[in-house]
Amino acid sequence: MICIADKDENGRVEEYQPFIIHSVGLQNLEVNGTANLSFAGDVRWATKEVIPDDFVSMTEILPSSVAGKSETIDLTAFNPFPVIDTTEFFILQKAVVNSYNTGEKLMVVSGEALLFNDVLAGDMLATYGQLNVTPVGPRLTIEKKIYTVNGYKIEDTLAFKPDEDIFLVTLLEITNTGNDISSNTLVDVFPGKFYETLGDSLPAGASLSGDHITLSVGALVPGEMKRVYLHFRLKQDIKDKTELMQLIASSEVSYEGTSIDASYRYQDDSPVTFGIHDFQLYAATSQVEGNRVLMQVSAVNRGLPATDIALRIYPVVGGGIAELPLAEIIVDSVGTYGEINLDGEYILPTSEEVEFIAIVDDGDITTEVFELNNQLRFKAGQSITGFEKNTDGNGEVLNAYPNPFMDELWIKYRLEKPALSLVISILDGNGKTVHKITGMPSEAGTHIMGWSATGLRTGLYMIVIQGKDQEGDIFRSEMKVLRH
Repeated sequence: MICIADKDENGRVEEYQPFIIHSVGLQNLEVNGTANLSFAGDVRWATKEVIPDDFVSMTEILPSSVAGKSETIDLTAFNPFPVIDTTEFFILQKAVVNSYNTGEKLMVVSGEALLFNDVLAGDMLATYGQLNVTPVGPRLTIEKKIYTVNGYKIEDTLAFKPDEDIFLVTLLEITNTGNDISSNTLVDVFPGKFYETLGDSLPAGASLSGDHITLSVGALVPGEMKRVYLHFRLKQDIKDKTELMQLIASSEVSYEGTSIDASYRYQDDSPVTFGIHDFQLYAATSQVEGNRVLMQVSAVNRGLPATDIALRIYPVVGGGIAELPLAEIIVDSVGTYGEINLDGEYILPTSEEVEFIAIVDDGDITTEVFELNNQLRFKAGQSITGFEKNTDGNGEVLNAYPNPFMDELWIKYRLEKPALSLVISILDGNGKTVHKITGMPSEAGTHIMGWSATGLRTGLYMIVIQGKDQEGDIFRSEMKVLRH
């Protein structure tokens, strides 16, 4: 092989003549990432050595395709390679390290494979091993859990009565497990739609903003953990049939580095759930065809899975609930969001007005957070949704559950005004008073009390609440219940 080159006046070669001994045809470079890396599909190249900071100023782009955790870079533009004016080139790939691991070696590439064609040997493959990096910066994690229910720690037995206010405290633990100080740390917490944030109990640096809570946590040094307590109330006026166990739906964390100029943000979609039971009878439809009433009622499980759930429809004739249902279904198991539908048919009598009451019953196996929503009362030809209420013109509300009941009955009443006198009477089917309750709360608001029917026979009973308010006005409400 002969090389011709010019020499200077001292006989030294000024520049050797370049020539190519052997060329190949580059095809592609396949880079196999790990779960810690996401390729952005942006690949650039240059003929001079580059560093990551040069990426934004590089204008030469290589086509590539991303499939799963691998990126394949098309190198056919360099065919043959090398050539006189391109004997080497450098490639930069844009990718995101999506692991929160800091301070340790983190594998982001499991291997690389360069496919090329040699005119003598044919297709050939050159491989390279894994690539490890050490992420630098703060790393914040957030742990969320229910701390107390009505003042009792969640590890204890839950203490609440149906249809009463339930107050919950959640504990958030924000920890910096990285190797840099986090600054300007903000945590946005998005409560579930059925939970009211108690604004007067918010910690310092917290604020309500629309549908979420913003916590200003400040700075956390590596290894530091801060605890934040948030207070919620389970709303009582819930008519939506959506699952109501989701106390915190999601949270977002944003912060900045200190020794490095970088901003971070991530969303935590892991919810905080309040494991409770609740069935709602949310719809009843009926239509009259001659002397026949065709009806359908629907109930939904808004809480934990439950077993042996009964849905029944009773006729209410002359103000009295029949002892036997006109339609009934018992379901072995109902999961969260699960629905139960029941069809019924009734032949109308000629002389009496008829209503119907649908009741979903868990057989007192579980304690539901709401039981007033376990029944719906409707007339023939009527279609309704929501809760049954028994009210008079002054706004007093009387209700009882379960209905029908076995031995124990919960009586709920609401007073719009304080009462000077108040009494609840239980009457049997003949109108005889079998029990009288006095001395119960008489201030304005909603009150719940229990009553035991032990010793009384099965049948229809009337509950009557009556009293006098501070202005001297007399009020009275009544409703019928059935003891099995």
